[in-house]
Amino acid sequence: MPPALKNQPELSGHLLGYLDAYNSLRCHRTRSEVGFNPIGYSDLVTYARVHGFAASQDSFYIFETLLQACDHAFLEYAEEQRVKALRVANKKTN
Repeated sequence: MPPALKNQPELSGHLLGYLDAYNSLRCHRTRSEVGFNPIGYSDLVTYARVHGFAASQDSFYIFETLLQACDHAFLEYAEEQRVKALRVANKKTN
C-alpha cells in the first residue's frame, strides 16, 4: 500500500468532490501489456464539463492538476508493484 494511503490525511470538504471524481474516473482506465494507462484526457474533460469543474479555465486547471497528481501517484505505485512481482516470478524460475 502506498505511504500516502497508509497515512491518509483527512480531506477538507472542498476536496471531496475531486476525490469522488478520481474514484469515478479511475474505473475508465485501460491497461496495456506493461501495466495501467493514465486516465484519458477526454475522460477528464467530459467529467469536468458534466460535473461543473469546467466553469472557468482556472477551475478546470485545478481539477486537471489534482486528478493527474492522483493518477500519477497511482501509476507509480502500480509500476513498483509490477516490478516486484516480476522479480518474485524471476526468482521462482531461476
